[in-house]
Amino acid sequence: MKNESILVLLQFGTNIGYAIAPLETTFYNMAKSLGFEDVNIHFSYRDTEKGHPASLPDSFQNVIAFDSKATNNNDITSFCNYIKNNNIKYIFGFDLPAKRKFYKPVRESGVEKIISYYGAPMSSINTGLKLFLKKLEMKFNRYAPDHYVFESNAMRETAVNGRGVEVAKTSVVNLGVDQIKYSPSIDNEIDIYKSFSIPNDRKIIFYSGHMQKRKGVHILIKAIKELVNTRGRTDIHLLIFGNKEGETEWLEEIYRQTQAENHITFGGYRDDLHMIMPKCYIGIIASNGWDSFPRSAIEMQACGLPLIVSHFQGLTETIEANETGMLFRVGDFKDLADKIEVFLNDQNIRSSFSTAARKRVERSYTLSTQLENLVKSVREIL
Repeated sequence: MKNESILVLLQFGTNIGYAIAPLETTFYNMAKSLGFEDVNIHFSYRDTEKGHPASLPDSFQNVIAFDSKATNNNDITSFCNYIKNNNIKYIFGFDLPAKRKFYKPVRESGVEKIISYYGAPMSSINTGLKLFLKKLEMKFNRYAPDHYVFESNAMRETAVNGRGVEVAKTSVVNLGVDQIKYSPSIDNEIDIYKSFSIPNDRKIIFYSGHMQKRKGVHILIKAIKELVNTRGRTDIHLLIFGNKEGETEWLEEIYRQTQAENHITFGGYRDDLHMIMPKCYIGIIASNGWDSFPRSAIEMQACGLPLIVSHFQGLTETIEANETGMLFRVGDFKDLADKIEVFLNDQNIRSSFSTAARKRVERSYTLSTQLENLVKSVREIL
């Protein structure tokens, strides 16, 4: 796009781990697809202490450090000088809110459009006078982002009916996954039963994510405890990933010294989950606090796992209810246990959901589809 430049502004350091890396690559490919050459593409991170971003090409050089929450005038001035020197006209930022101190200075330095990509809910829902005042605040906010991109309709709802953002200034672009990497037919030598000391006659239930209470791991564990201790099931095993040292004690207390203790395994933080998921039976996301449109939901379905999720926020959009997955009442571990048993008791239902889940990803949730939709959305704004 002539000599104009675009800057992708991220509010975290380089190489922070699994969840964000695919988005970094997608944002880079978005800029390329919009017609920018490498010399006119820039990436900004809160810090670069962990080195060059592994998600970007080794030859890519335009990486700087800037904290988007900066309030120090010298830091903002230095950032504005970079904007001017590189003729940056567009900023595409991750989770940029309605207000930041640097918005006015960068616009005065030549930035024409600011686009914010949201990977989380923007606000709680408001009504009446409070929502009216929020809308007024947004209307007279001259320097706020020009457009907001959300990963789910539920997230957009929190902006429109929570923060007062005009719906015309929003769009929804669902996540995508690499359907080759995440596949039901992946061939590898990992024997998850042997690797995690799980008896071969058990069906493995998969979860991957954070251990915070809002993610509902305790609800999932209570459902397994219900199935094993109360309903006498011996044919299941819960395999949990994403836990770090010191994060599981409060969860282990739920089932310690009960029969369920032999049916739950914490697998830690791993980067080979795409080779483990296809060998599991079903996947579950039991969030009971805010949740968006977690990438893990699409990864599991891409690997052919039927998915059971809370009837909650953006999670309802991750499945086609009663076709690729099931919904259960938020926080109700007995309802979750009931839904698990549907799949345990009927292999044909599981197989039908598995096939439908994979086809849905191939149809609507690939990386190429995500990129195409993101480019279309951003191009309309620039």
